[in-house]
Amino acid sequence: MKTLLIHKMNFRRNYITESENMNAWLHCRDSISDRLNKKGKYKVEVLSAKRTNFLFSERNQYSSYRKQALYLREVLISINEKPVIYARTLMPKKYLRGFWGNIRKLQEKPLANIVFEDKSIKRSNFYFFIPSKVNALFKTINALSAKNLAIVAVRQSSFSKRKQKVLLTEVFFDNFYNVGF
Repeated sequence: MKTLLIHKMNFRRNYITESENMNAWLHCRDSISDRLNKKGKYKVEVLSAKRTNFLFSERNQYSSYRKQALYLREVLISINEKPVIYARTLMPKKYLRGFWGNIRKLQEKPLANIVFEDKSIKRSNFYFFIPSKVNALFKTINALSAKNLAIVAVRQSSFSKRKQKVLLTEVFFDNFYNVGF
């Protein structure tokens, strides 16, 4: 499970890719969903809310929890019917009894509807990586379908409210190159 970790923009002279447009998307701290919604036909497709195949970085974040005690929501975000982001939100199930229970109610809506509406929620720094072909995330993306999804980069960040952290992992596909920032 070897991955290339790119911490805080220290790759290729502070860029993740050679594309300035793509780098703008990757380093966007506000709602990507709101921006995409203005670019064309925006869609959030819920893939799962039950899987327990966690990434190494996710297991590290919640190492004191058993797999059964975690809640995972997976979505595929598309613009003009082309997938641009695969996103997974992970948290302890006990958080669902409080504020974070709103995630269950999202259905076909983005996480942004919760995290950017409440000013008390704080976002962490971004951590970037590119999964190797043996990484669980790479295998998950390949299993999505024959959509020929090429991964540009993966970023992780967490959202915190009242000492409860929710981990967000976003996989950016090369279809994003055609979407202006």
